[in-house]
Amino acid sequence: MSRFNLSALAVSNPAVTLFLIIAVLLSGAFAFSKLGRAEDPSFTVKVMTITAVWPGATAREMQEQVADRLEKRLQELDYYDRVETTAQPGFVSMKVQFLNSTPPALVPELFYQTRKKLSDEAARLPSGVSGPSSTTNTTTSISPSTPLRPASCHTASWCNWPSRCGRTFCNCPG
Repeated sequence: MSRFNLSALAVSNPAVTLFLIIAVLLSGAFAFSKLGRAEDPSFTVKVMTITAVWPGATAREMQEQVADRLEKRLQELDYYDRVETTAQPGFVSMKVQFLNSTPPALVPELFYQTRKKLSDEAARLPSGVSGPSSTTNTTTSISPSTPLRPASCHTASWCNWPSRCGRTFCNCPG
């Protein structure tokens, strides 16, 4: 009983073997040349964070007198999708999300219109409310001094290490 032997076939037909090797290499080179070259794909973040502070207010007051009013105004925006609100005593945080179909070119104008509506509504909020303020910053910041400190530092050199790292990052050129 003879089994199929690929090695024997390749040795007995060197021209076919060479042709297949060259064909595989050329098709691989062609496929590689058609790969996308963007290291970081471009995308637009369509989320805005809004906060407001009212010292001494309960979570219910923050929800009813601040968050509900702001949410109602935000629903007037074009491409509005949803808002996720967290109300705590004296503080409210809202994450506004716009539709995925929002054209990226319109996002800065949409953020501007959102800020205008918030500033219009700020005059109608109860006295003592600070804000609403909005954040659309999508850059990443590194703060090594806080998260790197262990719960218990046994030596002074380890306790000072996060501070030294922070100073080193701050002194980098550029």
